[in-house]
Amino acid sequence: MVVGLNGALSFYLGCIMAWGIIGPITVAAGWTAGRVGEHPGQIIYMSAAKGAPRFWLLWPGLMILMIHAFTEVALQWRSIGRGLKIAGSDLYNTFRRRPLSDESAVDDPAPRGDQVPIWVCSIR
Repeated sequence: MVVGLNGALSFYLGCIMAWGIIGPITVAAGWTAGRVGEHPGQIIYMSAAKGAPRFWLLWPGLMILMIHAFTEVALQWRSIGRGLKIAGSDLYNTFRRRPLSDESAVDDPAPRGDQVPIWVCSIR
């Protein structure tokens, strides 16, 4: 829900590559350490004795996720700015008891008396 389908597929493939290929290679090479599990040949990568692969693989992935999300927000700056401008204008007009702007007008079939006032949604 944070990123689109392309980003999600990329993270999924990155997860398979990180935990299925890179993690075991780093443990086998001795760069990181895991602890032996209950079953023969099982290695648990959550150990932090020598620097587990979890720490070397989790934080770069999280950084990529955050960069992707912030880049997506930055690319949508016009839409976000327009929406904030209209919302701020309507909130200001509501407090000054002026009519709301035409940009935010929505054809609502409910009569004015049955609609939820804007102060209910804006004040918490």
